[in-house]
Amino acid sequence: MVLKIRVLITVGGGPTRLGQVVGTIDPRDMEAATEAILELYAKSGVKNMAEFVTKYGVDGIREESARRVPSFMKPDQNIKIVFGPN
Repeated sequence: MVLKIRVLITVGGGPTRLGQVVGTIDPRDMEAATEAILELYAKSGVKNMAEFVTKYGVDGIREESARRVPSFMKPDQNIKIVFGPN
């Protein structure tokens, strides 16, 4: 059996609340995913993550991640099974 590890990317949230799920990536692409989201955040000119998510929307962040991160995958039913619908 081969176990495949994926890293879950979320935005927003807080110390006791999971943010909105953007998608998953292979661990080897963590730096590229971080750069993509941080560069988009810096370009946005907003003051906090809540404004960032409101300005771009989770779908916009997913689009940028898909464009720049080779292993990016949008969430599917399996993520909802693990983390619930919200």
